[in-house]
Amino acid sequence: MPKGDSVITVGADTTVRESDPGAEQPSQEVAHHLEPVLDMSAAPAYATPCAKDSTVALWRTGTEWTRLATIDTEMICEAAQLSPDGRYIAYTEHDRSLYIAFSTPPPASVRVNHHTDWITALAWSPTSQYLATVSDDRTGAVWRVTSTPEGPHAKLVTTLIGHGNWLDSVAWSPEESQLITGSADHTARLWIRETGESTAVLRGHTARVKGVAWSADGTRIATTVLSASRTPGPTARSESSASTGTGSPISSGCPPQTR
Repeated sequence: MPKGDSVITVGADTTVRESDPGAEQPSQEVAHHLEPVLDMSAAPAYATPCAKDSTVALWRTGTEWTRLATIDTEMICEAAQLSPDGRYIAYTEHDRSLYIAFSTPPPASVRVNHHTDWITALAWSPTSQYLATVSDDRTGAVWRVTSTPEGPHAKLVTTLIGHGNWLDSVAWSPEESQLITGSADHTARLWIRETGESTAVLRGHTARVKGVAWSADGTRIATTVLSASRTPGPTARSESSASTGTGSPISSGCPPQTR
């Protein structure tokens, strides 16, 4: 993922690596965990990887990375995202709960219960006012996050209902009025933030949609899938967000999925 003029990557080799996309040198290891790193996000001067070693780490980035704090989770951390303004850390565990903490050490987490299965992905809106979650319970949720003296507070705005299988990915439009989600039902959907209305269903993939993204100008979206056969590998599609039309609920005819 980009961070200013560098790119940060994480992987099953337990490391966090940083590289200059314009240079020929190999990436440099800047941090590591004891188990594979499952998710990662970065904001100016900070980064938060989470790993199968049941930790979420807060790092100050720079020429040398400094570990500022570690959140020990009771279960494996599935996803972790630092808000764009660097104020909050949101993360999930395999207990189906959402946790939000201030990034100021020592981070104290607030637990939010809503989903009935694992939360698989998180996404902060560009202004850090909203947080989106998607889950294996086939729904998504939009939260309004505010600060209180007791800690972060998350208020449910709407629930996203319409996919026919697990949800794997979520992303915000640049003006944060819409979201896109990807699912194991082989489709992606566009949603209105405030109402939870699904305005379009994007079909065409033949495998679960593992990644979604919105262009910076808000005119196009991209989706990626992990090929069921793993040959030749991930595939991608790109569509104009201005010409997707109006979608309707679907029932998935895709085969049973495995994680």
